[in-house]
Amino acid sequence: MRIKFVGTSHGVPEIGRFNSASMIEAGSSLYYVDAGAPIINMLINDKRHPAEVKAIFITHCHGDHINMLPHFVDLCHWYYRDAAFTAFVPEENVIGNIYTYVESLKGGTVDRERERLALVKEGLLYEDENIRVTAIPTYHLHQQGRPSFAYRIEADGKSAVFTGDLSGGLEMGELDAVACAEPSDIVIIEKAHYSLSVLEPYLERMKTKELWFTHVNSSFDELLALDGKYPFRVKIANDNDEIII
Repeated sequence: MRIKFVGTSHGVPEIGRFNSASMIEAGSSLYYVDAGAPIINMLINDKRHPAEVKAIFITHCHGDHINMLPHFVDLCHWYYRDAAFTAFVPEENVIGNIYTYVESLKGGTVDRERERLALVKEGLLYEDENIRVTAIPTYHLHQQGRPSFAYRIEADGKSAVFTGDLSGGLEMGELDAVACAEPSDIVIIEKAHYSLSVLEPYLERMKTKELWFTHVNSSFDELLALDGKYPFRVKIANDNDEIII
């Protein structure tokens, strides 16, 4: 399993850092967690083709995580017609709005079989010959009564956890279920909605080989200082960083 970070900023882009998006390569196919960055542009820059993308998994419906999904659907609707994928979105009304938006731009009807937008549901969400994806509820939007999810992705005998955004101050304690309950090869965790002091008790319980921070809006130095303190590597993800696990 190869992971490439294509967007690692927090709620707004920064110089050299797009909004949230990560690409996973397994087998001969590509998958994404979140689409806050212009993922189709980056595919073309990497001399890859949208037809290689089999699935996209959105953690929650804030713009910095989903804004470029309509862009992807739009270009596959009228130009990259050999592309076929499923994008999992946590809110039903957003699915309908994306289809309506794309159809209003170009006319015609989006092929909902070829460009399938499906609702995220807790538990085993997706499985093909390359990967297995489990959706784990989080509470980033719980005060609005809206869903959000983390994803556990298993491929090639390895496992990666993408936490997505978590509850403010980790007040709902969801990180235990997301990243501490089962061993993993890598945890990719956001660092924008809680303090380091709140996080550290979870790090004591985390069963992973590597911890990568993304969606960071705090001091990089305090996060880098964690490396060597725990029995796993600690890194900060930058756009275009790649990991093979």
